[in-house]
Amino acid sequence: MSINLTDPDKVNIKIAYLGTLQNIINRMATFIIAMQTASVTTLTALIAYSASEPIDSSFKLWMFLIPWIFFAGYHAYFLRLERAFRTIYNNSSNQDDFSFSDMKIDKNKLNSAYEKWLSVILSRPLLIFHLTLIVIAVVSFIKIRGIPCF
Repeated sequence: MSINLTDPDKVNIKIAYLGTLQNIINRMATFIIAMQTASVTTLTALIAYSASEPIDSSFKLWMFLIPWIFFAGYHAYFLRLERAFRTIYNNSSNQDDFSFSDMKIDKNKLNSAYEKWLSVILSRPLLIFHLTLIVIAVVSFIKIRGIPCF
């Protein structure tokens, strides 16, 4: 069933649908901020722990990589979801005439809106944030523990 946008009630339905999509996008952005906060907190805790360990202990730099990969993966996942919902939002807002079936968000609609993983992983926000964390970890580890990192 097609919706004619001249009817004010039907326009309100579209506005409510776009508002729902905007709430989902905001939630994904909040999850991304939570992942970044958790990444920084974990990195700080690991740096503090490595500083408290004796220099001859078995704590190595590669131990920073396990939580970093976990948080970077979740960051990429939520960024990919946010971008997919943004694509759905933009497509929906550009439609003049839409039906109630267009308001359904299912796997097919999400799969068609997803970006490739590589483009998300190599995106500027993800690279800048996580490469900065890796550089901080390496520099801190070298400063605290000495040159042998691996």
